[in-house]
Amino acid sequence: MAWSAVSSAVKTIGNLLAEEAIYLWGVEEQVDRLHTELKWMQSSLIEADAKQFKDRRIRLWVAEIRELAYDAENVIEDYALRIGSRRKGKGCLSNCIKKSGRILKGGRRLHKTRSKIDNIFTRITDLVRRLQAYGIKELREDEGSSTSAERRESRRPYPHIIEDNIVGLVTDLEELVSIIVDEKNESRVVSICGMGDFEIQVDRLIQLWVAEGIVLSEEEDGNEGSIAEDLAERYLIELVERCMLQVRERDLANLKIKTVQMHDLMRNLCLSKAKQENFLCFLDESNASSISTVPRIHRVSAPNILWIQRIKSPNLRSLLFFSELSNMFMKEMKVFRKPLLWKMLNYVENHEDRAENGCLYGSIVAILALFVLLPELQRLYTYMFNKFKLLRVFSYEGKGDGGFQIKLSSDIGNLIHLRFLSLRGLGVLWPILPSSLGNLRCLQILDLRLEDSVFVPNVIWRMDQLRHLYLPEYYGVITKLKLDTLRNIRTLVNFNTKNCHLKDLMNMKNLRELEIRGPFRIKDFNAEDLHKNPPIIQSKCFHSLSIFNDEGSIDPRHLNHLLSSCVSISKLSLDVEMSELPEYHHLSPDLAYIHLERCKLKEDPMSKLEKLPNLRALELHQKAFIGTKLVCFAQGFPKLESLSLNDLSQLEEWKVDEGAMPCLQRLQIESCIGLNMMPDGLRFIASLQQLKIEGMPNAFKERVEEGGEDFNKVRHVPSITFKGIV
Repeated sequence: MAWSAVSSAVKTIGNLLAEEAIYLWGVEEQVDRLHTELKWMQSSLIEADAKQFKDRRIRLWVAEIRELAYDAENVIEDYALRIGSRRKGKGCLSNCIKKSGRILKGGRRLHKTRSKIDNIFTRITDLVRRLQAYGIKELREDEGSSTSAERRESRRPYPHIIEDNIVGLVTDLEELVSIIVDEKNESRVVSICGMGDFEIQVDRLIQLWVAEGIVLSEEEDGNEGSIAEDLAERYLIELVERCMLQVRERDLANLKIKTVQMHDLMRNLCLSKAKQENFLCFLDESNASSISTVPRIHRVSAPNILWIQRIKSPNLRSLLFFSELSNMFMKEMKVFRKPLLWKMLNYVENHEDRAENGCLYGSIVAILALFVLLPELQRLYTYMFNKFKLLRVFSYEGKGDGGFQIKLSSDIGNLIHLRFLSLRGLGVLWPILPSSLGNLRCLQILDLRLEDSVFVPNVIWRMDQLRHLYLPEYYGVITKLKLDTLRNIRTLVNFNTKNCHLKDLMNMKNLRELEIRGPFRIKDFNAEDLHKNPPIIQSKCFHSLSIFNDEGSIDPRHLNHLLSSCVSISKLSLDVEMSELPEYHHLSPDLAYIHLERCKLKEDPMSKLEKLPNLRALELHQKAFIGTKLVCFAQGFPKLESLSLNDLSQLEEWKVDEGAMPCLQRLQIESCIGLNMMPDGLRFIASLQQLKIEGMPNAFKERVEEGGEDFNKVRHVPSITFKGIV
């Protein structure tokens, strides 16, 4: 991890020197020297990282380099950001009056920064001296260092090679074999389950890697130009290939990994390694009392916010809460150490399961919430935003603080180093987000999917490094959000034309995923000459479009024009009422996944969709189609593997011709209560492996199961399951 820390510092400082050197006025020469020193360290650390576990002296040396790199990045970026924010003001009278004060303050900051950089150089000199004084051998061996590609190849697993040494499974394997070969055992089915994690969302994990600088956009082995997210995905695939992670779910459109899970033994190993390298501290009851004595902590993960006041280290870089606060929350409030509070909590604790709870119990809970919990939560957030000013990552993901809300303070604007900010699920008392969010110029990931509807200030345009933006599901604006400066944006969620400018999408040349929630209308649309309407999406790497709108329908002409500019999308979700499905020639031939919901289509959509040459998954859900008959013609859907029909209550007949859907593997029919029988054409689909029937009338089930009138149509299907039959 030291190599990642130094690499992150090298990139950050290098970018500042190249792009914002004006904000390094007075220290530019020192910064340039330091940048060179860090690059030399970076070149030595790959070998040192590998050898540190054999030599304790190297381990100490590597740990000091990691701390030094963190400090160097903090000092230089902090100076550039604070100087830059002051110089971007306009030359108005109030600024002129304050100018002399700022000069004095800037002079003090310059002197302080020079001193800190000099101190870092002194530490580098000490590191070199220790390397020689205590007999640490050269880090590079005679045979020379391998390239990154060679190192990856040496780590590549080979599944066809059977390894004899399977650690920790000998007893389990013997027991399994004894059950399988036991002829006296009447059981014919043996359930084989791995040990239970830790499920991980891959997109969020990759975003954290990028925000932390663990994965950079370029490497030394010929990957220049590759974006960081793609490199991170390759690393994740390597972990899967080495069986360190297990794939739980893949994306139906592109088969990319969506979620992974980790074996608990592997998780314990990772936590042990993280503790050894001072990479991560998991904060809970076992260490809450001692963590205040730890001088340098870089990353903290905690089940809820109440323990945060125990952390005293100002060098914190990452703070993650995974809060799903339950009945334990009241008990954990005892951390506040107030006698009266303890008495009230004890009363609640002793009476929470009693059916006769009355007014006293309810009153105590209300008092605790309004006069204890809310003020304490507010104080804790203020404490965080002012104490941990070097934070790169702040993530809150939960169900809201047990139903309690806070006022998001303007102090959040103090966290100017933030790359990753997630407030997903947070309940806010004051419905207006602070405009100080605009101070967070380094943000790459911003997730504002709060629990409540809020007003979003028009300051996001200042975050020109944003790569992934998640706006609230429901929000208002005083003035429309300006987003045309977000040229690095990859993911944009909850965009709509009511609160944002449609033309801003044209500047997002790197956009990959767009989710529209709410109204979508094209202003001044030229219906007479469609070619005069400029293309909305101009990104060549755009691959996913979703539209959700429960407030009204979408104009099919506007939808057609939007889709005509999505020339290479593979994933399309439409959850909006429309009078007709877009014409085939407006749909990308690369579409692999289509989800239609609440579209209320009157015409059979199959005649258009079946022509798509690469469609692998199709879902028609919740009144996507309100007609009575669907027809799948011969040669249609040549690559379709998965089909789901759900809540098409008016569907009565489904016809499948011989030769249709020749690759279909999975079929789900759910809550289509008007459907009378299975289509005859299913008997010709030899590839069908799985048939799920849910929420259907009992009469339909009796037709499909063995002995029923439709059983011959599906008897070749290996797996047929029924659930929730009505």
